[in-house]
Amino acid sequence: MEPLLEQFRQHLASERRASQHTLRAYLTDVEELFAHARGLLGERAPAVLAPSHFSTTVCRSYLAS
Repeated sequence: MEPLLEQFRQHLASERRASQHTLRAYLTDVEELFAHARGLLGERAPAVLAPSHFSTTVCRSYLAS
């Protein structure tokens, strides 16, 4: 699992006390965003994505898809 995704999961589980259904839904959405960003970046995509890879263009493209 991506380090950022794991941190988000831990935050949801421990600090927000989200239910398993909420965790699954949120993490599925974020995993789709990561996959979409990798698709847009193509071969330039690093093994581990950083927040800087999620530009406004990438996020808007994901939401539009």
